[in-house]
Amino acid sequence: MDYIPAKHILVRNRSTAWFGTDHTMNLYRGCYHGCLYCDSRSDCYRIPDFDRVTAKANALPLLRDELARKVRPAFIGMGAMSDPYNPFEEALLLTRHALELIDAYGCDQSNLIAIMQEIQGEYKYLSEGALTLIAEKLGISTAKVYSVATFYENFSLEAKGRHIIKVCTGTACHVRKSGPIYDSLRDALGLTGKRKTSADGLFTLETVACLGACGLAPVMTIDGEVHAKMTPEDALALVEDIRRKEAATA
Repeated sequence: MDYIPAKHILVRNRSTAWFGTDHTMNLYRGCYHGCLYCDSRSDCYRIPDFDRVTAKANALPLLRDELARKVRPAFIGMGAMSDPYNPFEEALLLTRHALELIDAYGCDQSNLIAIMQEIQGEYKYLSEGALTLIAEKLGISTAKVYSVATFYENFSLEAKGRHIIKVCTGTACHVRKSGPIYDSLRDALGLTGKRKTSADGLFTLETVACLGACGLAPVMTIDGEVHAKMTPEDALALVEDIRRKEAATA
């Protein structure tokens, strides 16, 4: 059996028209059966040697990693290239072990952080409803889920804005006056108390301990883009530029 490299095992379907499935799982590439239906669609698969079967390298570790990031209920369909009747399956057992993984990741409490990361990745924050749903699905208390969400700084319980501003408060940036930059942005965005997101939902203002660019201090980022040697005036100008662009495309 030859192996080919693979980046993923699960492919999200564009619609659920194919037997109501949300994802298709293919552990092998190609199919040896030679059925007219699949052979006639080989151009669709873009596999010139469709009747030659190869296995995807590290298929099960890849699948395990993908499943750990899935939280919403979904139906996984067996693609033509996960054929349990494949003669190689008897020795490799890829399909059998894949099905065992899917079953195991249904409601495993050890996946709590991975589940929370996926939800935040999708919705940008963890709502009260999401925390309650996670607790119910995993059979743990809401208090435990909430304690994890508040322990790790990367989790946010507040809906984030379209643009994320992060001002560095590390030693180098602090010494070079990053504090006034943060204060000016906070005032300009109308933030009070513990609020981090502007009322119009455009901006979320955060601090970060270090951005690893001390030689460029003071530093801030907007949507991951680094802006060096900033002043309060420079920071406000960037925000206003984004506001103008957002207004122009509204």
